[in-house]
Amino acid sequence: MKDNINNKRWREFIKLCTRASDANKLNALFNLFLTIEEKDDIGKRLEIINDLLSDKYSHRAIAEKVGVSISKITRGANCLKETPQDLLEFLKS
Repeated sequence: MKDNINNKRWREFIKLCTRASDANKLNALFNLFLTIEEKDDIGKRLEIINDLLSDKYSHRAIAEKVGVSISKITRGANCLKETPQDLLEFLKS
């Protein structure tokens, strides 16, 4: 039951984000909801995903480059294996 409550809250947050009309409004929204550390973590996750999609670096090289554990890279790689093709194309564009 708790998962359903959390999923509902997350979906409400996503809906709120989609109402942001431009990057400035979305940035202000994220500044309200996320700490500096959380925003930094999201930036690192984006870098990890981009590096994995580029296929230019080994997992170990990405971990060293981004400054995270190898397990975070492995987690990202495993998530990408289950990501629908249309989302992968979106991420690569």
